Amino acid sequence: MNKRNAFPLAGLMLALSPTLHAAEPGWLRQAPSDFHHAAMEGPLGEAAERAVMRLGKPPFTLGWLRADISFEQKRQFTNFSGDVSGRFLEVASLTSPVGKMGPETLPEMLKTVSDYQKPDGHFGVDVNWQDASTVMKEGTPVLWGNARMLVGLVTAYEVFKDPKMLSAARKLGDFYVNTADVLCDPAREKDFRTAKNYFSGFDVCYYPVIESLARLYLVTQDKRYLQVAERMAARFIPWDKLPLTHTHGNLCVQYGRLLLYEITGKTEYLAPVEKRWEEMCKEGYVWPNGGVGEKFTPKSDRDEGCAEADWLRLNLRLWADTGKARYLDAADRLIHNEYLANQFPSGGFGHRKLECDAAGLDALLKPHQEATWCCVFHGALGYVYLKSYLATGDAEGVRLNFPLDFSAVVKASGSDWRLTCKVAENKPAEPLVCKVSVQPTSAKAATRLLVRVPDWAAAVEAFSADGKAMALQASGDHVVSTPLLAGATELKLVFKKNLIVEDRRLQPVPVPTGSFTVLQDVVLRDGPDLLYASVPTGRPTLIATVDAGGKLHLPVDEAGHFLAPSLTEVPKTAQNLADLRAKATTLPLESWGTLPVSDRKVFIFNVVVVPQ
Repeated sequence: MNKRNAFPLAGLMLALSPTLHAAEPGWLRQAPSDFHHAAMEGPLGEAAERAVMRLGKPPFTLGWLRADISFEQKRQFTNFSGDVSGRFLEVASLTSPVGKMGPETLPEMLKTVSDYQKPDGHFGVDVNWQDASTVMKEGTPVLWGNARMLVGLVTAYEVFKDPKMLSAARKLGDFYVNTADVLCDPAREKDFRTAKNYFSGFDVCYYPVIESLARLYLVTQDKRYLQVAERMAARFIPWDKLPLTHTHGNLCVQYGRLLLYEITGKTEYLAPVEKRWEEMCKEGYVWPNGGVGEKFTPKSDRDEGCAEADWLRLNLRLWADTGKARYLDAADRLIHNEYLANQFPSGGFGHRKLECDAAGLDALLKPHQEATWCCVFHGALGYVYLKSYLATGDAEGVRLNFPLDFSAVVKASGSDWRLTCKVAENKPAEPLVCKVSVQPTSAKAATRLLVRVPDWAAAVEAFSADGKAMALQASGDHVVSTPLLAGATELKLVFKKNLIVEDRRLQPVPVPTGSFTVLQDVVLRDGPDLLYASVPTGRPTLIATVDAGGKLHLPVDEAGHFLAPSLTEVPKTAQNLADLRAKATTLPLESWGTLPVSDRKVFIFNVVVVPQ
């Protein structure tokens, strides 16, 4: 049972031929690289390692993990049967070292999980599934948990090829097939809408199994599972309107829609996901730090690690399906800011308290609650997906998708290639420089390196090992390509960046170059990093200069930190500015990870711009 299945897994792999109907012209769908052959370093690599190590620490004993199916001990949310146990099966199977199992609770979980399966295939308490009122009273938490359990069983089977996992997954899939006539009945929808409970709404708990059934279809090719998943997707449409009570549940359905799109080729599954993405960004559901709230609204009292992981994997898969650079830009913004902000020093994920005004989020407050019943697992899972898309490959060449510290093996141009990227320089308002190595397994192999130009980069330049500039050609949506690289090659990539000003809907704000101007309620970005200030209350008013080319500048100290002059109020006239400037204090502005965890982190500023 400890023999690992060869990568790729159905859950991360793409299901169709490379051609898509709604992608960028000429786009070849990107298969993820084998995350077992990818290694992250730097802050994100360290964070990912802590996330995996957290799975083997208290309170995660075997009895605690499977309590939602065995009821052998009391803990929070045991009525969401299959939720914790299924999530654990999924992420622990994926992150187990090759040839081993980890943590030590995983082998016994695999051995015993099917012992708690009910005769009809589901896990948890018995429910009269034919009665809508009973389903709403006690069945919806069971439906939520079983959706996560089905993903866990399928993943465990893909990794370890244990027939018991596949048998249990089939029985659970059959349960959803056999209850579909009731749970997908339009005549009963009115009854299903009666529940007001945040944790157990019908849309939150039932429809996320679309992802699970699509996964089960991919490993069994049993069309019944696909048919029911498509039936559910059709019934979900009237429920899918913002705002909503639960971001995590909705994003799971959006991810499931992408799986259906890949399996069937029907753009009716892709189109609503892209429409939802645009709506989220334009209307403030996605915050400037790249994150989303626990509740699907621009104003939420806390974030949630599960929702951040879902937003990450959704963006990665949207890019793989369409080739549109905006999706990797969204993932880039998230992982450098909100994802790290949500993670606890323990390695787990959960909730931070948030501060919002009428326009949405403006500051992160203290970490609030490590969610050992969900976010710890889903947050760690997000890093698995990220590792699979750091670099990918196709017939055109090796694709460098994120300028981070990592090494990965990808298939490109008919051969395997090892791509190594190391961030050599990343100083405030200066270029981000990466040293890159591209090495083939075949001495005669040749390929091109295709580099994403992030939304924060003014340009990307490439230099050979001897310092000569390399000509780059446009190659797709915000992608540049090197000349053909024959054999092993080392080069340097320079991502030119400026201090960027944005509004609270992720849009660039032009910086005037004339007399002093006040830009209110704006965000400052240095490359992929938002700039934060640790202040106990209020919104800082900063002074910045602008040169004749419209570039914004802030002072930088010898340690490489921005030091912004800060005013006590917003000036109204040039004379008022002069008076206030005489009393200005200095406020450090830093990216995430350089600030104390417990402080209030504000990232919405008023910026007074004066000519340089």
